[in-house]
Amino acid sequence: MRDILRHLPPDTKLNAESPATDLAEAIAPSAHEILKRIGALPSREVVDDLLVEGPLTFDDIVTRRRSQQTTDSAEKMQKNYAHSVVIAERTFKNFSWKFLAQAKGLSAMGVIPIHPSEIEYRFNRLSFQLIDPTKSQSAQPEFDTHEMSVRIPVPLVTGTFNYADFVHEAIHGIAGRHVMEFTCTEGAKSDLPERIVGRTGLHFDIPLPDGWSSHFEWLDEGIVEHLTEYFVPALKVYREARRFEVDIVKALTNPKGFYKIPLTALTKAFFANFEPSAEPGLRYPQWSDLNDTFPIAQLNKMDKLVDLFGEERVARLIASRNVCKASITELARVVRAMD
Repeated sequence: MRDILRHLPPDTKLNAESPATDLAEAIAPSAHEILKRIGALPSREVVDDLLVEGPLTFDDIVTRRRSQQTTDSAEKMQKNYAHSVVIAERTFKNFSWKFLAQAKGLSAMGVIPIHPSEIEYRFNRLSFQLIDPTKSQSAQPEFDTHEMSVRIPVPLVTGTFNYADFVHEAIHGIAGRHVMEFTCTEGAKSDLPERIVGRTGLHFDIPLPDGWSSHFEWLDEGIVEHLTEYFVPALKVYREARRFEVDIVKALTNPKGFYKIPLTALTKAFFANFEPSAEPGLRYPQWSDLNDTFPIAQLNKMDKLVDLFGEERVARLIASRNVCKASITELARVVRAMD
């Protein structure tokens, strides 16, 4: 069974080459989660037969032969999955071409502030993997910053996946980047490479002793979801997973609101590459331009509040008052009074 497929889009073929990284070995979800993703099984007997403690992969399901009914069900799922992979390959290729065409059109409109050739160059550098969904921690497509890889779990029943989800992760993939070199210090992850991505889009991804920072991740996700709406006009942008990040960005960029940050300034900073070889002051001028429009110190304050209280409460706070006029201590008191 082909459960991992990887290629560089859009004009090369998908193949069965396994990734060189350990991405495919992500921690398997629970048996309950797998059964939920698989959908309805033929009987309660089969469900009880498959539910076990600990992680369970699709291969485990296929090889668990406690009863004939379970065996028949697993073999049927295996055949369905093989068909789903074929559909997913076709869907992926169609989505790749559609995304590139739309992105280049949005470049011509000024929505995406980089040249169409740069969009294609960045997109073609990405790695895409179609994977067995029972081996993925997420049932939705996701982007791995450090591997420059979009991982797409193949739905077991239909093989189709959502275009808006694909677009969201592809936008992450063509965002501006800053690669910095560092040496692991004691207490940091020992298996971290010496060269890592220090910034993707507006998210500053900094190695910490217990993982990676989430500095401006909320701002980055809000911008990505905003841009996704251009690709999928009928999309209800308030999708549950990112609705509060979007609320914050809408409040920050509302021309009639407290902050009045030009959306174009955030978008230009999102797509700009950091140029370490340039003269000081010219390495990331889009960030400096943003600072001229709205003090970065105030964005840092909001970032701290998100870290302390989460996106939902900060979205309510930012929409109800101008947080620039108060200290973190005062704002923390206001947030706690909301509950």
